[in-house]
Amino acid sequence: MSENPPPQAARKKNGAVTLSMVTYFLLALRNLTRNMRRTVLTLIALVVAIGSLTFMLTLTEGYLGSMKDNFVLTNFGHIQVNAPGFQEDGLIDNYMADTGPAIAAAQADPNVIASSQRVYVSGLANVATASAAIIVIGVEPEIEKSVTRMAGFVTDGAWLEVGDNGGVVLGIDVAETLEAELGDKVVMTTQAPGGDFSSQVFRVRGVMESGTPEIDRLMAIVTLEAAQAWLELGDGATTVVLRVDNHENTDVVYERMLDQLDGQLFETQRWFDVDPFIQQIVESSDTSIIFILAIVVVVVLGEIINTMFMALYERTREFGLMEALGTGRRQLFAMLLWETTVLVSIGGALGYGGAAILTAIYGKRGIDLTAFTESLSSLYMDPIIHPVMDLKITVYILATIAITALLAGVLPAWRATKLNPVEAMRQI
Repeated sequence: MSENPPPQAARKKNGAVTLSMVTYFLLALRNLTRNMRRTVLTLIALVVAIGSLTFMLTLTEGYLGSMKDNFVLTNFGHIQVNAPGFQEDGLIDNYMADTGPAIAAAQADPNVIASSQRVYVSGLANVATASAAIIVIGVEPEIEKSVTRMAGFVTDGAWLEVGDNGGVVLGIDVAETLEAELGDKVVMTTQAPGGDFSSQVFRVRGVMESGTPEIDRLMAIVTLEAAQAWLELGDGATTVVLRVDNHENTDVVYERMLDQLDGQLFETQRWFDVDPFIQQIVESSDTSIIFILAIVVVVVLGEIINTMFMALYERTREFGLMEALGTGRRQLFAMLLWETTVLVSIGGALGYGGAAILTAIYGKRGIDLTAFTESLSSLYMDPIIHPVMDLKITVYILATIAITALLAGVLPAWRATKLNPVEAMRQI
């Protein structure tokens, strides 16, 4: 008569009984419920740590995303194409006489939403009683609305209309310095190609306030046609600005533009090449996140390891008896590692879930920081932050939970395998 086969919970391997994964999981749950108070306190610590970390990451992702959006869409665009040397010295002599190849390449790219031509030149604005240093930007009024948000910054008057070659929109600080109101005449003087100074009279059509110094303190916006006629550029321009459909596609479009444009005639730059300020903040934030993750892992490790060593001390006699009855050291190691994994997984899941709920709530509502509007605007941050949960954050949290469970479980489990069965059974 044949012997009954071992139950599904245990299988023989090389003469030893090996427990199934389900059995290890059930044993871990049973052991964790032996001291519910300690287990609950440890879970609370895990939930708070993982939940706080997750929500902090969603806040960081939210404000970094708003910074990049605001920086790119306020003025710069995702990609700029200039004549070689213009971005470095800003001289109007380094303008592009023919922007056709750059415009054609941009319009043919499937990831480019819109592109516009501009003329940049520095100069001086004068009225009867005051003057102010300015940066004149000649834009295509209607196309510019699809490339940046500048038209939306007008708070008094109106944005330029197509063909309004005698109008100018001033930054609010420029207008206040000049004490210029809507309809007032402003004489603007700058240096044309070749070095001659040239002046032109414009009437104030609007005043814009963006909260960023580059626009409010310096900008004077005129139509592209007005700037070209004033500076005798013909159909030339200093810059072609591109808006890409997604930040992640900036590098892809940049590489394609490099392939299609002659490097001797055109210089192509991404927004963070033009001004690395925001990119540096993003990179430093990524470094800070890794540092904070490491701190959380260390703190949680201390809590979990303490809990597991307390459990190990209380169950020393039990472990000795299990070994004496034939439980293998590997099985003992696996059982304790599973206990840690289950504990960390439950705490991590609850913490992550709570943070996800908060992110869903505040992602729509936003966190109001309007009291710090002035400081936030200088960093291109929105005064209302909307937390964002994305795949990167989920990966960060899952990696943190996995590393914590592994590191916290290995040492107590290893110590359990080193117990002497005889001496362990003498423990009370």
